[in-house]
Amino acid sequence: MSKTNRLLKKNQLSKLVNRFSKSYVIEEMEKNLRQAKSTELLVTNIDDNAVIKSAVIPNDALKSIADSINKNGLTNPLIVRPKKNYYEIVFGRKRLIAMKKYKIYKAPARIINVSDEEMLFMLLADNREQRDANIIETALVLKELSEKYHYNQTTLAELAHQSRSQITNILRLLNLPKWIVDDISIGKLSYGHAKAIASLPETSIEELVNKIYEEKRGTIFGNKPKSED
Repeated sequence: MSKTNRLLKKNQLSKLVNRFSKSYVIEEMEKNLRQAKSTELLVTNIDDNAVIKSAVIPNDALKSIADSINKNGLTNPLIVRPKKNYYEIVFGRKRLIAMKKYKIYKAPARIINVSDEEMLFMLLADNREQRDANIIETALVLKELSEKYHYNQTTLAELAHQSRSQITNILRLLNLPKWIVDDISIGKLSYGHAKAIASLPETSIEELVNKIYEEKRGTIFGNKPKSED
């Protein structure tokens, strides 16, 4: 790549970072999405998002979503982008997975044309505005931006509206054993607990997580720890 092309690429990335780090980008995204082409698609022609597909969704959430769709229909269209001979979900992933699991075959969808990189920015901006955002999805997006597009943690912090230390903590979650990552994803293990154990030796992690679950069960069933003599 020539020096001129490198400078153009750097300038383009700076514009994207500047745009997606702004709080009002969500309103801008929503406005643009409403203007996107709308159609009806078979859900079998829509794939899960390649970057965040390993983030597990709780079965009870999927059931609740499917029940709502069967009762009220899908009021908000899925947001997808074309990928060769199929589409990839951008927004509405939970609804898509629920529809596939519970055999709801067609969905209204809006089709957008965005690059892989811009899609990641969109996902990150959307996640930072959601109170119930899946922290594992956020971690996967941050990891992709870091490893594939070489964004440093300062820039990622600007995009995510977090401190650099928080970016480090979020990324560190992905180094935990897969079953623990899945538990974080479904909300069984809180981010606060996960953050605390992520820097521990792997040999200590499983024991500590099981202890957290035992204490949680004791709280639920009203068991109090025995006082020491």
